[in-house]
Amino acid sequence: MAKTIFISYVREDAESAQLLFQDLRRYGYDPWIDSESLRGGQPFKREISHRIRNSDIVLVLISLKSVSKRGLFQAEVREAVEVYKTLPPGGIFLIPVRLDNTKPRHEELADLHWLDLFPYYAEGFRNLLDAIGPATTLAPDELIKPVHQEPEFAHGEVKRLLFVGEYEKAIEAYSQLIRHHPSMHSAYVSRAKALSLAGRTTEALDDLVEADD
Repeated sequence: MAKTIFISYVREDAESAQLLFQDLRRYGYDPWIDSESLRGGQPFKREISHRIRNSDIVLVLISLKSVSKRGLFQAEVREAVEVYKTLPPGGIFLIPVRLDNTKPRHEELADLHWLDLFPYYAEGFRNLLDAIGPATTLAPDELIKPVHQEPEFAHGEVKRLLFVGEYEKAIEAYSQLIRHHPSMHSAYVSRAKALSLAGRTTEALDDLVEADD
C-alpha cells in the first residue's frame, strides 16, 4: 500500500502545503492534508489526531508565519513529537520542512535534520523523496506492478516558475513531460498557458488544438 504522509501547516502557508500535497500524490504517495481530506461533518480534531498517529511520515512545514502561530498547528506538532518519542530509534517519522530561513522553535524539531524547500523547490523536493523513501510500504517481491511512474519535474516547481515570470523554463519543463508522455492532454493545456504568457500565441493555440484531438 502507498506510504501515508501527514502534512502539518498554518493557513498562511496553505499554497505551499497544497503544492507539496499535489506533488507527493503525483509521485505515488498517500498524503493527507485537511483542506483536501477532511469531509463535511467529521470531528476534525479527532480525525487529525488519528491521522498523525497512523501516518508513516509527518511533515511539519516551518516558516516565519508558523513558528509564532498559536492554535491547532502547535497542537499537531506536540502530538507528532509525542508519537515520535514512542518509536524505536533510528527510523524516520517526523521531518521539519522549512519554507524560508526560519529555524524550528520546538526543541525536538530543532534536534532533527530539517529539509528546505527553498530557494529551489525542485531540489528540496528531491531531497524530501530521498528522506521519506519508496512510495509503497510493500516489499519489492509483493509488488505486482509499479506503484507509480515518476514525472520529469515537480508540478509545484513549474507553478512557481509561472508565478515569478520564468515562462521559458516552464515551457521547457512541460515539453520534457510531453516528450515522455505525448498522450497526456493536460500537459499540452498547461504548456499552452505558459506559451500564451510568454507571448507565443500561435504555439499556444497549436497546443490547445492538440489537447482537443
